[in-house]
Amino acid sequence: MRVIRVSDIPRPKYRELCQAIPHLSDVESNPKIRMLIEEGLRISEPAALYREVPIDERGEDSILAGGVKLVSPLLSDITGHARAVFPFVLTIGSAMDAWMDSLQDLYHRYWADLIATEILHCSILYLDGIIRENREIKHLAMMNPGSLESWPLEEQNKIFSLLGGNWRDIGVELLPTFFMKPLKTVSGIKFSTESVFEACQACSREGCPTRRAPRDPRFASKYQIL
Repeated sequence: MRVIRVSDIPRPKYRELCQAIPHLSDVESNPKIRMLIEEGLRISEPAALYREVPIDERGEDSILAGGVKLVSPLLSDITGHARAVFPFVLTIGSAMDAWMDSLQDLYHRYWADLIATEILHCSILYLDGIIRENREIKHLAMMNPGSLESWPLEEQNKIFSLLGGNWRDIGVELLPTFFMKPLKTVSGIKFSTESVFEACQACSREGCPTRRAPRDPRFASKYQIL
């Protein structure tokens, strides 16, 4: 199926952003912090690409979708009830990178990074809603190459190959290191599940500020996650 570009992703409202970021309300009265929130919302340019790709085959440690083999035992297991996957890439724009780099005060850069991260998260939720439209999806889950030991960063180029060269249209670049530019860009696979799944459940990183769910020890034993 064709690659779909989503360029009308709305920015979150000022108040929504303040409520979503922990402890931001404690410093919101600071004029500089208020200015950072307003600037971040104004400068961000959320845009995304996605595509629906049927799953052709499933192995113990991989799935074949759109002629591309995605190697991850966890991905193969978690997508067990899905008939298709949705490779995607989403960014909030290169202007955010320049804005954050321009801040000299480390304290202000810290808050700017949190603001940008939350704008990215809100944009991902909006994309979820678009993918759900006119589809019978009970739960929509996501996995990203490099975010878990069971799906290495080197698999990133396969996500991009499934999207063709269209990702350049939204200003995204895949580096030889498999990292992406702009900084606040995310890519991965979305898919339907029978029960709620967050990749955080299979992640062993402690003290992660963006953790969405507690670690589930069952994943550690099944997939040898340290």
